[in-house]
Formats: sequence, C-alpha cells, structure tokens
Amino acid sequence: TDQHKHHQHQNRGETPASDGQPVNGWVVTVSVPDCQGYLDNAIAAGATLVMPMNAVPGVGWLAYIKDPDGNLLGMLQPDASAGS
Repeated sequence: TDQHKHHQHQNRGETPASDGQPVNGWVVTVSVPDCQGYLDNAIAAGATLVMPMNAVPGVGWLAYIKDPDGNLLGMLQPDASAGS
C-alpha cells in the first residue's frame, strides 16, 4: 500500500493580497524558537520575504513570509526584551 499519498488542492477562498498591497485578512502566526533561523529555512525552501524580522516591544520578534501559493504566514519568537 502507498502510505504517502499526495493530493492537489485548489484554492477556493479569495486571492491573497498582491505584492505591495496591504494584508486584507487574518495572518496565521506561529510561535517559533528562532525567528531568523526559521525565516532563513523558509526562504531556502521557496518562501518569499514579506516583512523582515522586526521587534514588537515587550512581545517578541515578528516576520512575515509568503509561501509559493501566495499564502501569508507570520512567525513570532517570544522575547519580552525585544525592542528594548
């Protein structure tokens, strides 16, 4: 039996924002232990940088990428000293 089946999915929602346009919706943001490391890995795997790593004072480090299908993803490294 084939344990690894691959399925193609068609986007059925609205088209993601065009490059240079503001985000028009929610951005899924995940907690990561090393924002820059995960950002570098994502770009090496084909993602596009949308917003470089920035400090969110008192919260942590935040960056946005766009996957090859155009979906936005946020990565947040918790760090209360960010931006101090």
